[in-house]
Amino acid sequence: MRAARVANFILGGAAAAALLFAARVLILLRALHAHGAREPRLWAVAFLAAALAALLLLALRLSPPRRVNLALSVAAVVATLYAGEVVLFLRVPGPPRMIEKLARIDALRAQGRAVSPGVEPVRFSWIRSPHMPTSVQLDGRPVVPLANISRRFTIDCREGRGDWMTFETDEHGFNNPPGLWSTPALDVALVGDSFVHGHCVAPEVNLVAGVRARHPSTLGLGSAGAGPLVMLAALREYLPALRPRTVVWCYFSGNDLLDLRRERDHPLLSAYLEAGHTQGLAARQPALDRALDAYVEASLLPELRRRTRPFFEPGGMLTLRALRSRAGLALADPYVLTPSEEELQLFARVLREAQATVQGWGGRLVFAYLPEWPIRARQLGEGEYVKAKREAAARVRALVKDLGLPLADVEAAFRKDPHPELLYACPGCHYSPEGYALAARAVLETLDDGGLGAGH
Repeated sequence: MRAARVANFILGGAAAAALLFAARVLILLRALHAHGAREPRLWAVAFLAAALAALLLLALRLSPPRRVNLALSVAAVVATLYAGEVVLFLRVPGPPRMIEKLARIDALRAQGRAVSPGVEPVRFSWIRSPHMPTSVQLDGRPVVPLANISRRFTIDCREGRGDWMTFETDEHGFNNPPGLWSTPALDVALVGDSFVHGHCVAPEVNLVAGVRARHPSTLGLGSAGAGPLVMLAALREYLPALRPRTVVWCYFSGNDLLDLRRERDHPLLSAYLEAGHTQGLAARQPALDRALDAYVEASLLPELRRRTRPFFEPGGMLTLRALRSRAGLALADPYVLTPSEEELQLFARVLREAQATVQGWGGRLVFAYLPEWPIRARQLGEGEYVKAKREAAARVRALVKDLGLPLADVEAAFRKDPHPELLYACPGCHYSPEGYALAARAVLETLDDGGLGAGH
């Protein structure tokens, strides 16, 4: 009798788990429907999960011996699944590259060298932990930094089989050779995210360096995780005094619109939507460096060290998230689907502000469309995600055309390459040196079409 009650508990619990999964799939279906998306496979998954739950509940009517045998089989299967989940968790006891990065920083500091990790502006907005600051203080007022500590050796990132990206930051904390900020006539400036910053290759083979090979007075204002508002902020803070002839707005199709969705909630970033707004960062570099040094020691490094420890997420373990991901049964996040009309209009407003700022000193704005690693739908709901990305790409291209911006179509250049997999450091990663070189050639073609020939 006791064995039968235990069997009832096991079978009932398994039925409840199957029903909960079916309900979660139905919630995803509703969210996809709200975005105008369809995913027929999800209906089949929901039906199969509900059918499994029904069968397990019907099994409660079996004779006690059969019920116990079935419960033992179910328990064995469940135990095997959770054992596999635990193995996947233990295989990565902590982020090994973060551990290595911090060890390198500590070793160089022990030798007396000033060295820091990268300080990305995105750390003050959406990727921060709840206890991390949203700004630093300058003269008693909050500001959002847009680059690293200036003139500082920085250990940044590593992807694939490449070496660590290390560099000495320039006079304002960006990844450029020293001296460009005093150039009397700047030809080209590029604004963008980590692809303009040069993740994760040597400084001499990144996108900006490729453009600089033909136009020596080329400056890159890139920072990892930067979205359209951070890009507008960098343009507004640093370029009016330099008055470059051409500014290349490097749009990364993988996440720029999603970044804008997050950035608009930060009051210090959304303030850049007002014409002429600045924080006056360029003229306050020494004070900004002191504030960033304090932020690195008090907040950033402790946070990075915390992230090297194994992180146990009970919810993920309970729902077998790692195993489901391996099996293609993870559920897509509708949050990343097609941007709303309001968000596209906000992006258009950002571009118009950038265009007006550049035209104000007599320059021109060029739009470079940077591709991401080709997405292949593996998880439930990702098919609609891929479709939505194509629709968003068409909307962005139409917007660029309406604004009359020259388009450097790096995505088209990547599509024509016979070996596109070699253009990325690894699947889902940034570009390889070959990818950056091809991107630079595509940008240069558009610059040359606009009359910015070599040597200017």
